[in-house]
Amino acid sequence: MWEWFKKSLNSGDPVSDIFIWIIIVFALLALGLELFSIFKNYFPKFKDTEDGINFLNSNNKPEEKLDLPTDTDEKIRKWLQRHFLIQNEKLIKDENDQLKFIILSAPSILSQPIPRGPVYFAPTLLTALGVLGTFAGIYLGLQNINLGNISEANNLLKASTQLMEGMKLAFVTSLFGLGTSSFFMLFLAWGKWRREQRRDNLRNQLREIAILETPVRLLSRLGNQQSNQTELVESLKNVADSLKGISNLSADEIGKATGRYFRVVVQQDVKPLYQELYQELQQLRTTQESQGQTVETLIKQQGQTVETLIHQMETQLIEPVVKRLDESAALTQEASLAVRELRESLGGISASLSSAISTIQEFQKTTLVELKDFAVNLQEILGQFRTDTEGVMQKVSLEIERAVNTSIEGMEAQRQAFELSAEKAADTFKGIRIDFEEELKKFRNEYQESLNNFFTEQNQLLQETLGEQRDGLAQVVDSLKTVFIEDSQHMSEEIQTSMNTIKETVEKVSKLSNTLGLTSGERLAQLQELARTIGDEANQVSGHYQNMATQFNATLQAGNQQLAGYLQQANEVYSNRIQEFDTATATICQQLNSTSHEFMGVAQYLVSAADDLRNTNGRN
Repeated sequence: MWEWFKKSLNSGDPVSDIFIWIIIVFALLALGLELFSIFKNYFPKFKDTEDGINFLNSNNKPEEKLDLPTDTDEKIRKWLQRHFLIQNEKLIKDENDQLKFIILSAPSILSQPIPRGPVYFAPTLLTALGVLGTFAGIYLGLQNINLGNISEANNLLKASTQLMEGMKLAFVTSLFGLGTSSFFMLFLAWGKWRREQRRDNLRNQLREIAILETPVRLLSRLGNQQSNQTELVESLKNVADSLKGISNLSADEIGKATGRYFRVVVQQDVKPLYQELYQELQQLRTTQESQGQTVETLIKQQGQTVETLIHQMETQLIEPVVKRLDESAALTQEASLAVRELRESLGGISASLSSAISTIQEFQKTTLVELKDFAVNLQEILGQFRTDTEGVMQKVSLEIERAVNTSIEGMEAQRQAFELSAEKAADTFKGIRIDFEEELKKFRNEYQESLNNFFTEQNQLLQETLGEQRDGLAQVVDSLKTVFIEDSQHMSEEIQTSMNTIKETVEKVSKLSNTLGLTSGERLAQLQELARTIGDEANQVSGHYQNMATQFNATLQAGNQQLAGYLQQANEVYSNRIQEFDTATATICQQLNSTSHEFMGVAQYLVSAADDLRNTNGRN
């Protein structure tokens, strides 16, 4: 498959290569544009929506209102203010489901239909390019065909080859065009599915955390609030009526009813009660007035909200629906016109196809007639060719006999000349062989002398270097011996002096002990201390001797190692030089041997050629 693809790209035909490269370049450009539109143009539009949904998911807690984000998240804050219900800088949740926020309007990017890709026309254009290449190949194949001279065999063969080359171009461009268009159909379907998947995922995530505030829900909520407010007003009216019944009472009527005997009781007990009641009535009256004002404000707010809802329904629901209906009506009209045009074009295509079929049938009939004529003409041509070839073959046989006779005469002359040249070449090669043998003998002698000189020079150099190293090592050893002897003498002198000093100190101590009259125990202790000091000094002296011995051994080992390493390096260098010289001489000898064999082979060939010529002459 890959080999066929490379052959198709480099077919040698410039027209087919141009069509194929145009199809491939356009397919690659369309592929890049589609990927760019998906990942760099369409997906970034969901960035604000995705960030807002992630913010709500991460901060959503049941039975708690959510505060708006700070100024650092300005995009998320604007997105939430644009789409969600907010009161006092807090997001409002649904009363029935405390995990869902109330959203006023869904993001437009989630409600819009999926747009078409920027290269939606790519399959059609690629198919058109393939079909264009097909017709171009057929046209180029039929362009140089002369139908007037097609009755001859050579012209028919040329016409068929040209037509086959054109059909090759036609089939290759069709394959590339249809293959790339089918691939692009699948790729565009994948791109549309990828866009829908992205939009649907965000829709589902938003549906899980938010509920849309529809006009029906808003009106039902307002109805509930209004029913609650009517109940409150009725309760207030009942309280007012009861208060009115109580306010009709007065102190005079109570005094007349109870009489004079209860005046003291009334003044002591009832009067303070009525004062408290009067204060409560005043408070109730003020609360009633304030509640009436609140009811009026609520009614006004409800009216305003209803008006805003009606206006929003007109602007957001009714007008878009009307526009969409108008657009759908226009689209249906355009579709009907397109269907009508398609029907007319299909009728024209069917008519053209019927005419094409009739022309093809006529062409088949004419081709059958022409093929019959061609067969008759071919029989006549073959008969003429047979008669002409018989005469030509006779003439050719005569010419061949003449040419053979002249070639025999020329071969005899060439044989004589070759005999003379072979004899001369044999003589010259004999001289060359003799000279070559002499040169080889000279080279062998010179090579042997140079080898002997080289080995003698190397031996002398090694003897000189080894002698110098041996003398240097002997000097080093002698110097070490002298140094060691001097150090040992010096150390023996120091030891002797130390022993003399020890003896003197012992004598002095003994004299001092005798003079002082020390006891035997004290003398023993002093002698032990002296023995310790003497032992310490002896240990120090032996330690110095051991250090000197180890240093001398280390220096000897280092000198031996250096000498062994130098000798090993010298031996390796000497052996490497000998091996390199041997390999060089061996290669030179091999080259000389191969050249001598080649010269001998040439000489043998010439000698055998001369012998063959002599044998042929002897036979003749």
